[in-house]
Amino acid sequence: MLSQGQFSLDTPAAPTNSAIQSHLTKTTGWSADGIKPMSIQDRYSTYLHYRNDKRRVDAGGDTAPGLADSYKSLKGAVRDQYAGMQSDPSVTKPTFDPNYDANPYPDAAAMTKSISQGQFRVAPTVAGQDTIAWDNDTNDKFRAVHDQVGHAATGATFSPAGESAATESHRRSLPQSAHRALTAEVLGQASYFEFGGGNFVDQKGLYDVPEWAARGGTAPQPPKKPAPNKGVQGRLF
Repeated sequence: MLSQGQFSLDTPAAPTNSAIQSHLTKTTGWSADGIKPMSIQDRYSTYLHYRNDKRRVDAGGDTAPGLADSYKSLKGAVRDQYAGMQSDPSVTKPTFDPNYDANPYPDAAAMTKSISQGQFRVAPTVAGQDTIAWDNDTNDKFRAVHDQVGHAATGATFSPAGESAATESHRRSLPQSAHRALTAEVLGQASYFEFGGGNFVDQKGLYDVPEWAARGGTAPQPPKKPAPNKGVQGRLF
């Protein structure tokens, strides 16, 4: 679930952490080759699909077939990834402290630098940030794993474009059964914030994303290029 700290939409590329890269390559076959941000047209297409599914579900419609199962897969995979990183002595371990600001770091570059220096701060889930997708403990683990796998491993920023690159990086480390939920939970929410007037998702159900987005593709017929939100980007999870 979105953490309501604020970041600029345009932030410089961050450094990367080689220990996390090595861990991912060794444990999942992950590679950073070809990872790049999604185009603004494709992010907008994702937003339109996610927004429309939210409206449908919030009006009483059923969760899209297969999405709940994908979330179950993602939950298990996240817990496994977190445990794997905890057991790897080369990977910096996260610390959770309720006194941390919603965003312990001003940007992804500062976070990755801190990780490389042996300190990784993560703001725990608090009231108003919980999600129906899973319990708060899983959400905390997801925040830590996504920051490491999505951002520190690639240099992806906390901007909307950066989050799309972070989603692709994280997707490569997960089983295919979890890809749809990952894309909905990260890219769906990020696109909703970017094009939905700077509003965080009022999550009353599980909302779906287009199939092409879940597999890291591009929209077959992208809509007209939208004007991006000129506000700020909230930290994901």
